Amino acid sequence: MLSTNTGFQTSVLNTFQGGQNSIKEQDTLIISDSNLQNTKAKIKIEVAKNNDEKAKGLGGRESLAEENGMLFVYDVKLKPRFWMKGMRIPLDFIWIDGDKVVDLLANVPPPQEGQSDATLPLYSSVVEVDKVLEVNAGFISKNNITVGDIVNY
Repeated sequence: MLSTNTGFQTSVLNTFQGGQNSIKEQDTLIISDSNLQNTKAKIKIEVAKNNDEKAKGLGGRESLAEENGMLFVYDVKLKPRFWMKGMRIPLDFIWIDGDKVVDLLANVPPPQEGQSDATLPLYSSVVEVDKVLEVNAGFISKNNITVGDIVNY
C-alpha cells in the first residue's frame, strides 16, 4: 500500500508502454532469470489505476491468492514509500525499473493490532523505480527472485 504522506503526487497509468511491454489492468506478469532462460514465476496482477487505489493497495484483504499480486505503475521514476496501513497479511515487495528487478524486500509484516499510523514504518527501494509489485510474503524466496531478473507482461 502506498503511503499517502509521501509529499508528492503521482499518477498510475492504465496502460504503460515501455519498449515492447504493455501493462493492462488485469494481466500476467512473468519473471525470468537475467538470461531469459528460465521462467521463475507467473503472477496474475491487478494494476492500481489511480491514487485512491494506490493509497488502499491490498489493505483490508484477508488473503491474496498464491500467484496473484498488485502492481503499482508510475509515470516517472521515483522512490515511492509504502506502509502496511490496513494490511492483514504479510507481503514481499519487488521493486522494478523498466523490465528489471532492482530491489527486493521480503516478509514485511502487517501492523500489530492497535498500532498507530504514526508508528508504521515506511518502506522504499534503494534506487528509483517505475513499478512496484506486492505479492504474498515468501514469494521472493519460494521463486528465487533476485535483483537483475527480467520482468515481462
